Amino acid sequence: LTQSQAAHVRQLAAVLLRRRIGSHWRKLGAANTNRIKATLLQVLATEPEGAVVRSVAALCASAARHAMSKGGWPELLSCVLEGSRSPTTAHRLVAMTLIASLLESDEVTEHLRPHFVLLKDLLAAALQDAQLDVARGALKALSAWTPSLGTEQDAASLLRPLVPLVLGLGARALGESDSLGDDETITLVCSLMDDLLEQDGAVQPAQVSPIADYALAAAASTSLELEPRRAALHLCACLVGTRRRAVVKQKLLPAMLARLFEVGSSGGIGAPDDDDDDESKVYKMAAQVFETVAELVPSKHVMPLLLELVATHAPSPDPARRRAVLLILAVTAAGCAEAFAKELPRLMPVVYAGCEAPEPQVREAACLAIGLFAQSLHPEILEHYERVLPHLFEVLADARGEVQGRACYAIEAFCEHLGSDIQPFLAPLLERLTTLLQHTAERPTQERCVSAIAAVAVGAKKAFADYFDPVYALMRHLLGQTASEMLPLRARAMECVGLMCLAVGRDRCSHVLQEVVHVAMAGLPLDAPELREYTFGFFGQVAELLGEEAAPLVPPLLPFLVKAVEQEEVTEFSEHEQARILAKLGPDPDGDGDELLDDDDDDDEDEEGEEGGDGPGYGDGDELLDDDDDDDEDEEGEEGGDGPGIHTAMLDEKAAAIHCLGACAAYGGASFAPHIEAVMGPLLGCADHFHEDVRGALARTLSHLVKACAAAEPPQPWVKGEAPASSKLGKATRWLLQRSWRTLVSTFKDDDDKDTVAAAAESISEIVLLLGPSVLANAPWHPASTDPLVNGALALLEQRHSCQEAAQDLSEGGGVDEEEDHDEAVWEAVSELLTTLPKALGERWTPHLERLLPALLPYLREAHPLSDHALAIGILAEGLNHVEASGRHHLPTILPHAARCASAPDPTCRQNGVFCLGVLGAHGGEAALAQMQPILSALQQRLSAQEEDEAVVRDNAVGALSRIALSFGAALPLDAVLRAIADRLPLTEDEGENAPALRCLMQLLHAEETRAVAAPHMPALLKAIGHLLAGGGDGSPAADAGPRPCPLDAECEAEVRSFLVWAAGQSPQEMQALVMDLPRGREQVLAVLQAHQG
Repeated sequence: LTQSQAAHVRQLAAVLLRRRIGSHWRKLGAANTNRIKATLLQVLATEPEGAVVRSVAALCASAARHAMSKGGWPELLSCVLEGSRSPTTAHRLVAMTLIASLLESDEVTEHLRPHFVLLKDLLAAALQDAQLDVARGALKALSAWTPSLGTEQDAASLLRPLVPLVLGLGARALGESDSLGDDETITLVCSLMDDLLEQDGAVQPAQVSPIADYALAAAASTSLELEPRRAALHLCACLVGTRRRAVVKQKLLPAMLARLFEVGSSGGIGAPDDDDDDESKVYKMAAQVFETVAELVPSKHVMPLLLELVATHAPSPDPARRRAVLLILAVTAAGCAEAFAKELPRLMPVVYAGCEAPEPQVREAACLAIGLFAQSLHPEILEHYERVLPHLFEVLADARGEVQGRACYAIEAFCEHLGSDIQPFLAPLLERLTTLLQHTAERPTQERCVSAIAAVAVGAKKAFADYFDPVYALMRHLLGQTASEMLPLRARAMECVGLMCLAVGRDRCSHVLQEVVHVAMAGLPLDAPELREYTFGFFGQVAELLGEEAAPLVPPLLPFLVKAVEQEEVTEFSEHEQARILAKLGPDPDGDGDELLDDDDDDDEDEEGEEGGDGPGYGDGDELLDDDDDDDEDEEGEEGGDGPGIHTAMLDEKAAAIHCLGACAAYGGASFAPHIEAVMGPLLGCADHFHEDVRGALARTLSHLVKACAAAEPPQPWVKGEAPASSKLGKATRWLLQRSWRTLVSTFKDDDDKDTVAAAAESISEIVLLLGPSVLANAPWHPASTDPLVNGALALLEQRHSCQEAAQDLSEGGGVDEEEDHDEAVWEAVSELLTTLPKALGERWTPHLERLLPALLPYLREAHPLSDHALAIGILAEGLNHVEASGRHHLPTILPHAARCASAPDPTCRQNGVFCLGVLGAHGGEAALAQMQPILSALQQRLSAQEEDEAVVRDNAVGALSRIALSFGAALPLDAVLRAIADRLPLTEDEGENAPALRCLMQLLHAEETRAVAAPHMPALLKAIGHLLAGGGDGSPAADAGPRPCPLDAECEAEVRSFLVWAAGQSPQEMQALVMDLPRGREQVLAVLQAHQG
């Protein structure tokens, strides 16, 4: 280190010392350690080679960890101070290098804490250094220091004053576009600003605008290489993610989106096959920032700006701008789905024009837009099928394989939910797709084509039967492929055949099932994770098709499923693979000499290792125009590049295996129960899996297993509000609940993925409905087992759940964001859970409702969207309905909100508001009676409304009136109330509301004091009873089945039968005449009466 003339030898010596010094420091004694410290400082002062200096600085940091814990190393701090103030550039650079190395150690940083103010001043001076190398060294030091300043107070006092200096350095580097190292400085500035934005208190609201200006200027600079522009766009996304309220409040969004659009469209469109240059990657990354904006900023602020961009640039003669418009519409549709759905008549002509464009890149972007619209804007997008499909037909005939593949993707996404509307297009669709499949030589296009055929089959259902055999002949050929490069196509064909069979039904496909099952089983032992993934999906479809008759397939399939669930997707690299990666990286990329030695030689502590990565949620954007479902990924492909490899195909295989187990349990029922014990261990081993797809699949599968177990040993019937009693459940069901319940509840409470949280909530709701209050007795934390569920729901309502942290805003002002666009899947699942638990707990739900009320009321404020109003009033209404009189004291608080919701423009909000009015009226006691006139007036408005979307709400109003009449009877103006109920029976839009209506009329007819006023409505009541006993609905026969079952629940149906017998006993001849005049259900009513007489 001190005597060699060769720089690489000196660097190697420094690295060796750093690796070994920790384990020997205590043995060296004070004299030796003092000599080492002095020597290191001397080397730092005299070493001319930058690479050696960096390695020696790292060595000093390692030595400092030990020296500072044994009395300190004051000379080191003096060296830093003197070097940072030296007029010699090399000395200042050494000081910054040393500071950066020291701050990478948590122990050293803590010892330096008393000197933090001094350190801030040193870095402030260095950031303004005339020499860019020194300023860049200060950036690196600040980047190492920032994570240690975790408190808001530290961030405000130490980091905040440095933000303008960092931006100034970045602007300086941006202005010196020809200077060496310019790109590196800009990249460092953007990365550091990401970190500062993540620190609460580090960035003032007033600094948001300058940060945005800088990031956009760097992203727009075509003189920069790809990496700094990528970092600048990532900074834009991070700014929106962490300071979106400030961005909106300061009105930065219009200029930001306009400049981002210029970034995404300024590079030209390039040659059709030139999609790997930097400019093509930049436009994809710019589009990804638009996607982030749409996901995180309320759509009321985003949608007008998008529409303005569309109006300005969609007619442009520049194809790059037209492509950018389509790509931006495609990626923002999911984040602004509700607003997009309303604007489809305005947006679809732009998409059609894109399909007709002469440039293949524009046509491809148009197909992407259709596909993503179909995924996010269902069902509104389906109304445009008559124009969408012909345009896709034209693009399908494109000469370019990428455009054909994208058209297949759009057809796949669009046709899956089209239903009977697909029939006029079925023949031309299949003709074009099968022709393309047979004549294209591009495997990705073939795979997309097969997936599109599968989606057409799903959409067509029984109408696909005429095409089943010729299409199966094509798939049969693909199922016979054994070459490794053809196995992904065979996998798609496997999936396609399964979906075709489901579409046409068992009878139509029975002649091929045995052959396909044999081929599927034969493919499982092959070394092809992607084929196994799709084969597991096929067996899930077979389980749905055959039900319990698929049971013989489970034993031979189970070992493959369990193996897939248990396998590891993370693989440590071999020595050969490590060498290959180092060769790609080149010699010593970061200059500290670590690559000179294998990591196995490092016996010093590993705590200083860093996690790599570009930050969460942002990549290079290539996936936007690559295949969306990773169709072209090599099945042995790995994510990452310089660490353990993640085999994505094996990951998908694991998720598919878990889904397959769930399908076998869901459709096999009791026949799957003997296999539950064998699969529970492997499944629960995935509870903490790193990937959300696996955790989500597990959450869904656990409820299916519980259902299968309960089918094998049926539980005793449960009653709402009864005390939990595990004795009502079978032994195997109790065992299964004890193993699965904690996982589901923990996932709901703590998981950081929204879809996984939603899946857990749905599974919990299904189990509670199936097993009732007794399920709660089996929870490990009984008797307070409902509390964790309510805690999780409260965290979601208050926007502090783990799955919402990625979208947390660090702008000034906390609390619930009234403009937030909530994730639909999560809110539906939370609503389902909070309306299911009261159905089981009854009055026991009261204390939980008290806790939820303060969190729900903010969602009823006028500033919140109507979807929030519908969510909150629906949860409150369902809870109040089941706690009954225990919640009547809330009537003064909730009634005004219910009345306002009952007249809202949104039909779902009106439905829930009307239901709440009925619940408040029925259970509100004297307080409700005092408010009865406004309640009845609000319901009358809904009964008299004639809008097209009002039919369901009218049925809800009838149900609400019926509940109120059941509670108050003669205290109401019964003549008008009963006429309003009876005149609208039977209820066909919301058949569930027939039950309270029938109960109301039957009870009032049965009671002597109200029989006279109710008697005129006996014919209407019998007409409704006959209609419902005959199957309800609109009276037309089902398209593909026999007579419908009675839509009434068993309890209400029993009450109806008892009433018919009573009524016949009161006036046999009158009853006989009324029954004989029934337009529908006469036979069913007579059968009830005859059964009683018999």
